[in-house]
Amino acid sequence: MGKISQLLIALLEATYGRGFEQIIESEYANLSSNEERMFFLTVGVVTDRHIDAPIDLVDRALSSLGILSRSLVLTDALAGIVIKNGDRLSVRHPVYVRHLLEHVVDPEMTTQAIDGLLQAFSHYRAPVIRHLNKVEATIYKGLINHKFLWEVLKGHEVLIVSLYKRLEKLFELDGLFWLQYGLALRDFHNDEEALAKFRTAFSAYPMPHTQHALGQQLLILGRKSSEPAVAMAYVDEARSLLEPLDEIIDSDDTYPLVTLAEGHTATVRSIKGDDEARSIAKSYLPSLKARCDALRENIRLRECHERMFKYAATGTWME
Repeated sequence: MGKISQLLIALLEATYGRGFEQIIESEYANLSSNEERMFFLTVGVVTDRHIDAPIDLVDRALSSLGILSRSLVLTDALAGIVIKNGDRLSVRHPVYVRHLLEHVVDPEMTTQAIDGLLQAFSHYRAPVIRHLNKVEATIYKGLINHKFLWEVLKGHEVLIVSLYKRLEKLFELDGLFWLQYGLALRDFHNDEEALAKFRTAFSAYPMPHTQHALGQQLLILGRKSSEPAVAMAYVDEARSLLEPLDEIIDSDDTYPLVTLAEGHTATVRSIKGDDEARSIAKSYLPSLKARCDALRENIRLRECHERMFKYAATGTWME
């Protein structure tokens, strides 16, 4: 928990005269129906992203879950906990929500709330992100993100993977959905399945991020393969995807040249030994050096250059 969050809790505890966590847990425990709890969580998971939830989005999400009570009615019932501001709703504070998600709420209920919200987005044409306003786009990207789902669903593989699986048909043409689905499978080391999802993502939405993810996954499988011909086929395909990206994108995860240099070298090392792998590492040094000179603040690039240089020069490999 960050310093600002800790300060806020300390201030609220001083104001209310008892532990803020006790207050939060007591208020949630006092919600009288499943409808109220699901309404709270539907608004809450959006608030957790530091965004207010549009009322019409919340109503569509609740309808997807079979809850027909409208937001305005439920807001009256949860006065002081869920706050209405014009045509948007929020839970009192993101810290409030995060404490409940981490320590109190059954992750299966959190999954239902996220499921309802994502179903509400499924009515837009693919690629979904292009047909949303700025607020909705931020919500959609946040909720479908594999790292967010890992956090709020506490790393439960069954809940996370089954959520994506239930939504497959609804988002069958949406590349961002398949990208995040593949990344979630990678989190659980389901690498063959992840590769299939990345291929679907790249086919549906051939943007640089899906191209990078696909190339990276090919290198992961290349390194795992015990058959040299298969491993090198993965490497060759990965190179065809990652080399064109070198001038295009600095990825959220890591620079494409870094992914390729490390993955290619590691794969050759695992199937052909150090002599050939050191030669591969050496072949990437000029490009890595040029990139480091052009992007002096990129620590990851510098680390990769130093790692490849050391391996090429001494044969010392660092995982």
